[in-house]
Amino acid sequence: MARLADFVALTEPMLSKILPGVRVNPFGHLGDGNVHLNLSPPPDADFAGTEAMLSQAIYDLVVSVGGSFSAEHGLGQAKVGLADHLRSPIERHLMTALIAAVDPDARMNPGKIV
Repeated sequence: MARLADFVALTEPMLSKILPGVRVNPFGHLGDGNVHLNLSPPPDADFAGTEAMLSQAIYDLVVSVGGSFSAEHGLGQAKVGLADHLRSPIERHLMTALIAAVDPDARMNPGKIV
């Protein structure tokens, strides 16, 4: 949380290198050191072809300022690769074991991870 302000200040200039004119709206959970980012493309563009680069840049910045990747509601299929990249094998194993303990038949949200 100590570097949350640094993270927020660095985000838009960094992402503008990937998609010039992108607008970043940080929101939610700021009091506990957690932030969501709502990105808006510039009026004359869209995110086509930049989504993966934008996400990777955000999470690389998170790590560089000492933050961590989290999801209070769990992770969907789109973030599995990101979790594999940012979490240690032990953490990923624990995530898999937790969901298996709660849902051994994989009936609740198959393919999602905790």
